[in-house]
Amino acid sequence: MMTCEKSCVVDVECINLEPWLSDSKIICVGSLNCSNGEIKIFYSDNEKEMLEEFFDYFYVNNFNCIIGFNTLFDLRYLLARSLKHQINVNGFFKTKYDDVMLLLNSCGYRYSLNRAGQLSEWSEFLLGNGNGKIKLEEEVSELYKHGKMEEILKYNKQDLVITHALWKRIKEVLG
Repeated sequence: MMTCEKSCVVDVECINLEPWLSDSKIICVGSLNCSNGEIKIFYSDNEKEMLEEFFDYFYVNNFNCIIGFNTLFDLRYLLARSLKHQINVNGFFKTKYDDVMLLLNSCGYRYSLNRAGQLSEWSEFLLGNGNGKIKLEEEVSELYKHGKMEEILKYNKQDLVITHALWKRIKEVLG
């Protein structure tokens, strides 16, 4: 686990799992400032403008560590879409990162061959009843197609909060 002075939880919601497909798109990028708990979610019909706004925010706030759950998925998606739109990312991809999923998975790989668990499972187990993830009636891509942005934004915000809480717990225990 890294020591990070100015950390930010990042979570991406997207249309599908492959950023290179013709119908791929980032729906929103959520950010939680670990110093003050401020949550900012970037969303727009114009993906390029949304990403530019997110990267500017990240740069202006001088974050030096990205926290996430399955962070490499989010980073890969952000990179692919930034390359497509030729966006100056202001050094974003040089930033250190901590992946809560990898930290929790390392126990599974070391001590057993059991699957490592999803964000919802770890949330329920470590944070208790009432802190589980929102159960969506439809996939995020279907919610987007039906114009249900409020549900997507609520889901993204909850992922940010849960990931931050799990990261804080791990940080407290591991030191």
